[in-house]
Amino acid sequence: MNDVRLRQILGLIAVCATGIPYACRHEAPPATKRDPSVLDGVERNAATRVGLETAADAMRRGDLKQLRMLGVWARKRAQVVLFEADDLESLDVAIACLDGSLAANDRASALDKIKSGQLLKPARALCLDGND
Repeated sequence: MNDVRLRQILGLIAVCATGIPYACRHEAPPATKRDPSVLDGVERNAATRVGLETAADAMRRGDLKQLRMLGVWARKRAQVVLFEADDLESLDVAIACLDGSLAANDRASALDKIKSGQLLKPARALCLDGND
């Protein structure tokens, strides 16, 4: 009799134990959206890399429209700083070379003012090698 009673109690406990999580379950509040201006390091590096690669490719192709769009994006639309100052300057010089607002004899001196950055080399190739 005790054995039967013990099985009933254990069975009841098992049923209750498996039922409790379902009874206590509730819908989690909807996840809050992140502020788009907060990027973690990986996201920021990826965005920077894609932006720089896209700009360098547009310079190689002489794509003035895409370079202008990248300039607007980097300065006004991107939520965080993605391009270094020298890369922005290289972008501006490349745009000026393509749209003709920078005279051919002023291009070398404009590029010489830029000391570093990943866009300096493609901007130099565009402006000085006659790819425009």
